Amino acid sequence: MGQKIRINRYIARSGLCSRRKADELILKGVVSVNGKVVKELGVQIDVEKDVVVVQGEKIDARPLLNKNFTYIAIYKPIRVVTTLFDPQKRRTIKDLLPKNLKNIGLVPVGRLDYFSEGLLILSNDGDFVYKMTHPKFHLPKVYVVELRGVVKQEHIEIMKNGMTLEDIDYKLAPTYVEILKKYSKDRFLLKFILMQGINRQIRRMCQVFKWKVLKLKRIKHGPIALGNLRPGEFRYITKKEIEQCIKQVQG
Repeated sequence: MGQKIRINRYIARSGLCSRRKADELILKGVVSVNGKVVKELGVQIDVEKDVVVVQGEKIDARPLLNKNFTYIAIYKPIRVVTTLFDPQKRRTIKDLLPKNLKNIGLVPVGRLDYFSEGLLILSNDGDFVYKMTHPKFHLPKVYVVELRGVVKQEHIEIMKNGMTLEDIDYKLAPTYVEILKKYSKDRFLLKFILMQGINRQIRRMCQVFKWKVLKLKRIKHGPIALGNLRPGEFRYITKKEIEQCIKQVQG
């Protein structure tokens, strides 16, 4: 009998998606093992013998399970999709990677929307991706946002106390917000620190106060910083940074 691992971990190790996304695919009934649909989380598979198919495509994580993992930080420019393939033929994160990194199973750690830019982490270590993205680990993400609108201290306090997004009737966790610069009476540079990852959270928060986002850039995710990277550039994440990430998620 060969090595056995949880099926979501196997899918993540293949580079198809994160472990959390793999769980979603399993619950949707689009994952099968040896021709039988699997809908239960936690199922273990034999890496050497079992055949795993996701959405009609056979996946194979075996070449990656025994390899050293790769971790990179990249500066995602605007108008780039945080996916490895886009049906609309838009530019993707994969297009930014050099040839030697395109087919080793790297997946994005979290997302940045089409018109947002800045730090994006990629790795083929499924466990690392899972821990960096799962809400229960609460890794802070830091953004700088240039906007047009009138920013008052009362707005800052509302966000710090945990505001409600009325369009989805959702109470947000407290968000640290700081005014970094006031360019004019209606143009500001703010710093946001998020401890959760609601879709387009900062843009939706700004919309509540009728602020127009001019530029949104992520500069830090956990202990990993964007640093001096320019749009489209990447660097390998250091062993020390990875150890710091693991230490933070373990509390």
